[in-house]
Amino acid sequence: MPNKNMTTLREKEYLASLDYFTQMVYILGIKFGCDHWGVCRNDIYELTSHINPDIQLDREQVEKSLSDLEKVGLIKFIGRDDALIVVVDFVRENVFPKLKGNKTMHNIESKYVADIKFAIKSGELEPAYLELPSIPENLNKKFIEHYESGRLRMLKTQKGTSYYDSLMYLDMYVWYQESKKGELNGKPF
Repeated sequence: MPNKNMTTLREKEYLASLDYFTQMVYILGIKFGCDHWGVCRNDIYELTSHINPDIQLDREQVEKSLSDLEKVGLIKFIGRDDALIVVVDFVRENVFPKLKGNKTMHNIESKYVADIKFAIKSGELEPAYLELPSIPENLNKKFIEHYESGRLRMLKTQKGTSYYDSLMYLDMYVWYQESKKGELNGKPF
């Protein structure tokens, strides 16, 4: 895992109030199973296979653990019928500097980009969600401020180019700015 830690201080505080099995589901099932955007399928079999592929865990116990994790705010469910699990603040706390290269050079991105975009447009995830994993951690707040205000051209990378020119998902930025101005003519997407 990035930053050489499995859990952040915030996660440790929330996990301390939960039982050992729920902690195991979160760390081994969800965090090991998610992609670079902190998203994984809400599939009991898939989650438990990350914990231990040789045993079958009690389905009801795993569902209770997922419910507990959502209640404390470590995960949220998105998508049709809550088909996906999102690790809350994963994109803010984990830095993956090669994501832009993966997307631009190799055309590799999250398997769930369409679902993430829909969750952003429906207000379940923040507008800059898709971009945050590739932004240096120390610039997250500044990047979000510029993204929200529409001034991303003013924020410069270390190479001197604007972050606007290096966005992985320019379509989402344009959609967000148009939706704030009311230029979508009543269309949600």
